[in-house]
Amino acid sequence: MENVSRYVSIAYIVLGVIVAWVLARSFELLLGLAGPTADPTLVADLKLSALLGVVASVGIIVGINKSERASTYVNEVAMEMTKVAWPTTDEIKKSSWTVISVSVIVSVCIFLTDLFWRLLTGAIFRS
Repeated sequence: MENVSRYVSIAYIVLGVIVAWVLARSFELLLGLAGPTADPTLVADLKLSALLGVVASVGIIVGINKSERASTYVNEVAMEMTKVAWPTTDEIKKSSWTVISVSVIVSVCIFLTDLFWRLLTGAIFRS
């Protein structure tokens, strides 16, 4: 369980960074609509929109982490992910080559079919 909780903590951090970025950009857009001075620079290069995004993100992540239902769900998902049989590198290589080969074969078949119908319709409409 300890190994899983480490991954859950990393997932919360990654989610927090993504939510902070999205919210900062959203606040920047909203404050930009209010006017050019609505998003002032507070300290160094820290804008009000970035601060609001980070604060809101921390609040959201803490709220999710404190929620019993959300924490239980996230921990159960992490435990189930440990049971997944992940493919080996050789299996991925074989599958990738199979997909590439089939894609090339289908592309050639579509090209030849298109060429045939183009020549046929060209011969019919020229005469």
